[in-house]
Amino acid sequence: MLSVDIFGKSLFFSEELNQFLIVAITFIGFAYAVRKGRNIRMTALYDSLGFKAKKALIIVISVATAALMFYLAYKAVFYVQELKDINRLSPALQFPVYIIYAVIPLGLSIAGIQYLIAFL
Repeated sequence: MLSVDIFGKSLFFSEELNQFLIVAITFIGFAYAVRKGRNIRMTALYDSLGFKAKKALIIVISVATAALMFYLAYKAVFYVQELKDINRLSPALQFPVYIIYAVIPLGLSIAGIQYLIAFL
């Protein structure tokens, strides 16, 4: 396969930028998927239950998952704070990594809120 090199140099920061975008898309996308009800669910047990049991199971799942999302967001805040405290910069762009990773607790918190809304 023939490759054409237009610029004469590679874009040294492209892999790093790609990693940052993957983090952002993953956590914001997760919150969006929860909002739209498109998150992964195991429905084998759920489908075999009656109406009242389904409702009870959804309540338990929503509350437990919301609690887990808020707990993970809480822990992620400490991780982002640690990155800020050590002043970690990205290797190629020399950009503060904590700014990019701040999307993690944000996405987890939004997902937790969406699960609470599903509970209500």
